[in-house]
Amino acid sequence: MAFPGGWKEFFEKGQAAIAAHLKTLKPSYRRGADKVIEYAILQAEHPLTASVIIAPGFKSLFADTLGENLLIAVPNRYTILVFPKLAGKMPEYHAVLADLYKDATYPGSPEIFELTSEGIRVVGAFQSD
Repeated sequence: MAFPGGWKEFFEKGQAAIAAHLKTLKPSYRRGADKVIEYAILQAEHPLTASVIIAPGFKSLFADTLGENLLIAVPNRYTILVFPKLAGKMPEYHAVLADLYKDATYPGSPEIFELTSEGIRVVGAFQSD
């Protein structure tokens, strides 16, 4: 048996793995013409990359730059885009996100996630199927 401790052990090892992978990622920030940060991007060719959005510490990685409430898109397994919820320009990127999703060998999700102090939830989609 791979996990003698059952689901609890599986969950704990999974959380540890994504927390460790998150530590290897460095966000790259994209600014608009006005020099204001529009979004952050995390990319790595690692199968756990998309999972780090639920890692402890993910939200705090962006608190100083994007604020406390975030909108997140995971168009493929290797790419995460993080937008500030307040004054964010995510809708302007829906077409780009949809293309990343459609062109992916390993698609992520067409959904938009909101991450707040209360947790993570789906609040929309950048593409309707």
